[in-house]
Amino acid sequence: MADRFSSSIQFTRGWVVQEIGTRAPATLFWGDAHIGWNMLCIVCERLTDYHHLRSKLDINTSQIKFFFQRFIEPDKSSYHANRLNFLYELHRARNLSFTDDRDRVFAFLGHYSLQPAHCPNRELASIAANYEMTVEQLYRDVARRALQSQGDSALIALAAVQHTYESLMSRQEARNWTSRRETGTGTSENYKLPSWVPDWRIYRGFILSEPISPHRAHDGSAPDLEISEDIAVLQIHGLEVDSVEVCSRPLADKEFHQIQKHNGLEETVEYLWREVCKKGRFGLDDQYVNGETAFFAFTQTLSNGCVQAARREGRSYLEIDDSVWLEQAALYLVKPLGRSDAVSPELRSIGEKANLNGTHEKWSRLANGASKNRAFGRTRKGYYVLGPAVMEKGDVVCVFFGGKMPFCLRPVGERTYLLVGECYVHGLMKGEAIDKMANGQITESVFEIV
Repeated sequence: MADRFSSSIQFTRGWVVQEIGTRAPATLFWGDAHIGWNMLCIVCERLTDYHHLRSKLDINTSQIKFFFQRFIEPDKSSYHANRLNFLYELHRARNLSFTDDRDRVFAFLGHYSLQPAHCPNRELASIAANYEMTVEQLYRDVARRALQSQGDSALIALAAVQHTYESLMSRQEARNWTSRRETGTGTSENYKLPSWVPDWRIYRGFILSEPISPHRAHDGSAPDLEISEDIAVLQIHGLEVDSVEVCSRPLADKEFHQIQKHNGLEETVEYLWREVCKKGRFGLDDQYVNGETAFFAFTQTLSNGCVQAARREGRSYLEIDDSVWLEQAALYLVKPLGRSDAVSPELRSIGEKANLNGTHEKWSRLANGASKNRAFGRTRKGYYVLGPAVMEKGDVVCVFFGGKMPFCLRPVGERTYLLVGECYVHGLMKGEAIDKMANGQITESVFEIV
């Protein structure tokens, strides 16, 4: 019953967020039974830490919690502080159903995230409902306004871009399109939005560049960009770091449950380690491009650096020692593979010790959330990448000034690109690319994104 209840269509109706998202008391009726919405959300919150129980019974608590007091300002020091960003709120509502897709924006115009205290960008805050605009015109306008924000909040608009295979040209299609455009024999009419404009009708998973994320690929640099008058082309400054050499298949929901197999033959984590990283036994001997162990880089990439664990526990991410995350990854690994030769004695010892100490395994939940509908890849220089599912070999990995996360771009001509999406790249998350520019190892580039 719990699975049918939590997956009810009522929890996908877009306007429900306004009906029960305020301080007004709300009661949920289910047949002859009823429960106050406050109590329901308390129960869902208690279930949060029972990840495997919820997964086994297919209980979806996140959608229920999403509606609760969505229009009430949260504590700025809590992990709900993401809600103070308007673009983040539009993203979180992507999986809701609206009769009119313009209401994906208009339904949130009364949200506190647009108030002056939280939105110094007056262009963004001045959006008004205008049903004379088409869906595409509205989404372009929102992106244009959002990119005028100051600081790293501006590029959340780019981080919110989530493509499907239908909304983004493949490299082969891009080459054909470029050739037709140069000869004047074709256009891009099949793609009504520029690749850098978020389509709020598409939902592939949570964004890695959350407003409160501690990642700082930009190292404090400010966005440097310009948008064409017709809102078709985005010129943005940044650094080209590398290109993707190999990609995994798209990773599915619950990919890192212990029972999940790749092609029924091996654990998914084995497939990625062997086929993408080109490694053998799991251990701590292989070195990564930044001098850390390849295994640590591998598991951090798949879990978005484990940032959500620190956030949920109310701890400062930057103050947590890397050994904590290594222990979590080892603990996950020893459960399905600990007794096999696939795991080195040293790594097995770390996991078994954590198990004996009663450490609760959290890595699988973090990896499941971060990697859903994404692909794992390796660049030519050896960086590990967690990027969009549509990421392909040959896509360029870059760091935009002002961007918390690196991004993947797809070349479609001389210095012209499509935006594939944001990505986690281990070894670039703490401003390392900016340091390389300061040392003369990388030079600044201007990317023209269409």
